[in-house]
Amino acid sequence: MARNTASGDTSAFKKPASDGGRLPRKAFHLIAGSALPVLALLTPGDFAFWVAASLALGMVIVEVVRLRNRQANQLFMKTISLLMKEREENSITAATHMLIATAICLGAFDKEVGALAILYTAVGDPSAAVTGERFGRIHIAGKKTLEGTLAFAVAAGAIAIGVGLAATDVWIVAALAGVIAAAIAEFDSGRLRVPIIGLLDDNLMVPLTAVIVMTVVTAIGA
Repeated sequence: MARNTASGDTSAFKKPASDGGRLPRKAFHLIAGSALPVLALLTPGDFAFWVAASLALGMVIVEVVRLRNRQANQLFMKTISLLMKEREENSITAATHMLIATAICLGAFDKEVGALAILYTAVGDPSAAVTGERFGRIHIAGKKTLEGTLAFAVAAGAIAIGVGLAATDVWIVAALAGVIAAAIAEFDSGRLRVPIIGLLDDNLMVPLTAVIVMTVVTAIGA
């Protein structure tokens, strides 16, 4: 793994010079994160799940290799540093967490419910980040702001109403309950540390929280 040494900083991570430098990461999160749940809603059967599971497995293998090999990790970081946070240089990336969450949501739960849960995160997280950075004033959990959390809820709510009603049979009450659960999980995420893995990323915790809550609410209302 890349470390700081007496000869200087050997880290391959290139820190963005401004907020604009983080836009590629946010755009990637929105587009790549939305691709698989949209695929799930447009294709029959478990095709999207198998794509997600295959990609997740591939990324886990890449993570193991790069985190155990300094040269591999430096090459990895130099290649896609604009899409990563600095802390991800020595930990599992948000993209891998997102792929794992996508595979679980689409494979272990109703496909439409799982797709909505992933879309909440894919759309809501960048909305929260942009709003929190530019307009956030009220801090409620570390760097998380009330304004950012509200932006997440609004963006996810738009998905629940727009996509949920138009493209799924998910009960709207359950979909909106998932929005509330996801928003709460989003501002309270990043605190649970697991051995080896480290801090559980919000890209894993938020969609899993949402899909579980929607599944429970759907069962209660059935």
